[in-house]
Amino acid sequence: MSNERFTLSLSANEIEALRQEVIELRQKNADLETQLAALRPEIRQPTATPPLPDSAATLNSTVQVPSDFLQQITDNIPLAIFWQDCQGVYLGCNQLGAAIAGCQSAAEIVGKTDADLAFSRKQIELFNDLNRQVLITGVPLHHAVHTLVQPDGQQIWLDVTKAPLQNSDGQIISILTAYEEVTERLMSQVALQDQWQFLHQLIDSSPDLIMVQDWSGQVTLANRSLARFLGAEMKDLLGYGAKSFFPAGAWERFTDENQEVIISGEDLQSPEEIWANAQGKSRWLCWTKRVLPLPGSEELGVLAIAVDVTNQIQANAAIRELNERLKAENLRMGAELEVTRRLQQMILPREEELAQITELDIAGFMEPATEVGGDYYDVVLQPNGKVSIGIGDVTGHGLESGMVMLMAQTALRTLLATNEADPVKRLDVLNQILYTNSRRMQSGKSMTLTLLEYEAGKIRLSGQHEELILLRLDGQIEVIDTFDLGFPLGIESTIAPYVQQIETPLLPGEVAVLYTDGVTEAMNVNNEIYGVTRLHNVLRANRHRSALEIPSSGCDRHSHLHR
Repeated sequence: MSNERFTLSLSANEIEALRQEVIELRQKNADLETQLAALRPEIRQPTATPPLPDSAATLNSTVQVPSDFLQQITDNIPLAIFWQDCQGVYLGCNQLGAAIAGCQSAAEIVGKTDADLAFSRKQIELFNDLNRQVLITGVPLHHAVHTLVQPDGQQIWLDVTKAPLQNSDGQIISILTAYEEVTERLMSQVALQDQWQFLHQLIDSSPDLIMVQDWSGQVTLANRSLARFLGAEMKDLLGYGAKSFFPAGAWERFTDENQEVIISGEDLQSPEEIWANAQGKSRWLCWTKRVLPLPGSEELGVLAIAVDVTNQIQANAAIRELNERLKAENLRMGAELEVTRRLQQMILPREEELAQITELDIAGFMEPATEVGGDYYDVVLQPNGKVSIGIGDVTGHGLESGMVMLMAQTALRTLLATNEADPVKRLDVLNQILYTNSRRMQSGKSMTLTLLEYEAGKIRLSGQHEELILLRLDGQIEVIDTFDLGFPLGIESTIAPYVQQIETPLLPGEVAVLYTDGVTEAMNVNNEIYGVTRLHNVLRANRHRSALEIPSSGCDRHSHLHR
C-alpha cells in the first residue's frame, strides 16, 4: 500500500481518470466473479485452500480492489466496510473491517466467507438475511439497527447499511456493507430519553401552568395543567395552536416579552392578571419567564410558568377586610372604654367626701387599666354616723361591665338612702336588680360584692369578694375570708339563703384593707404576678403611714401595676 498522501482537491482530468478507473473496476469485478465462481467448490473444502489458478492469480494481482487511492479513503472512514459477491465471498474490506473480521490486513479477507472469519453464528445469520433481502429487492438498506447477543452474553446494537453494486448492464454483481457498533450511542439516547420522560412526568404533575416557546412564539412544550386550564388537548397547544386559547392581546404580549427575556437573559415576573379558565371562572395568574436552550437546537427559548395566586389574593383581600373591621372595632371599643373609664372615675368617692369621715382615716386608690372592667368601690357616711363601704368586681371588661357596676352603685346608694339596715336584704335586692337587668341585656354578667359597715370600733362584714386584710396592733396580719359570706350577684334570682354577716373589732391604730383582684393579679414586664404575699409585705412595711400614703407608696403602679 502506498504511503503517499492524497487530498480531496482534484482537477477535472483527475476526476475523469478516476471515473474511468471505476468503470474498469466494475468490469474487472465481473471478470473476477466469473473466476471465483469456478473456484468456489474448492475454496469451501475443509482442506487447505489450494493455490489459485494462474489466471485467477494473475487477475488477483492485476486487479486491486479497490485501488490504493480508494483503499486509503475507506481506511479513514470510521465504519467497518466490506464488499462481497452474490454468493457471500469477500472481495475486500477496509482496515477496520479487517480487524473486526480477525484479519491482519484488508487483502487477507479476499476469497473468504463469513464462516472463515471471526464472526459469531448470530452475526452470520443476520448478515446472510440482510444480503438476501438486498439481492431479492435490489433496494439499498440504510441504517438498519439490529441487536446481537455476544458469546459472553453482552447485547450490542449494530447500525447496518447494505447496497447492491451493479455492472454496466445493471446486474447485481456484489454487495457493499458498512456497519458500526452503536451500543454506547443508543444507550446514551435511551438514558437521555428516560431522563426526558422523567422530567416530562414531573412537569405534567406540576399544578403550575408550564410551557416553552421559541423566539417566534411557537410552543414546543406544554404540560397538562396548562391544557386543562385552557380546555385544550396538549397536542393542540404545540406550534402556534395555543394562540387561539389565549386571551385577546396576550399572545402578542407574550411574544414581545419572550424576545425581551432572550435578549436580556434576565428573568421576568409579570404582575398578577386575570385569566378565564376552561369553565369560564376568573383566576389570578402570576407568570414568570426564564431563558433556556431549546433541546436539539442551538436556539434559545423561554420557559414560562404561571402560578395560580387566586386563593392568596382572596385571602389577602379577606385579611384586609378583617383589618378594616378590626380597626373599626378598635375605634368603637376605644370610645366605649373611654366612656366606661369616665363613668368609673365619676362615681368614685372624692377626697373631700372621705375627709368628712372623722372617726376613720380612710383613702381609696384606683389604678386605671388598659381594659377598663367593672372594679368598684364606694364609701357612704350615713346620717346616723355609720360608715358603709362597698367593694366589688364585675366579670369581663368594657361597657357592659361598666353598666353593671353603675347599676350596683346606684342600687346600693338607694338602699342606704332608704335606711335599709338588713345586710341580707340589701344584698338580695341588689342581686335581683342585677339578675333582671343582666337577662334584659343578654350579657350574662355577674358580680362579687362585699359590704363593710363600721360603727363604734366594730366592723360588720357580709357578701362574697376578696379577703379582708387586718393589720393588728401586735404587728400580725389577720385575714378574713369572705367566700362563705355570700354568693356572686346576677347568677341566681335570689341569694338570701347564702348571705351571712360577721363582726370583728377595729381598734385605734389598726388598719383594714379591702382590694380587688386587679392588685394581686397585676403582672410586671417580666410576667411576675404581684400576689397576696407581696401585698401583705407592703402593708406591713407601711402600716405606720397614713391611709392616703399607704396605697401611693406601697403599690408600685409604675413597675408592677400595668393592668
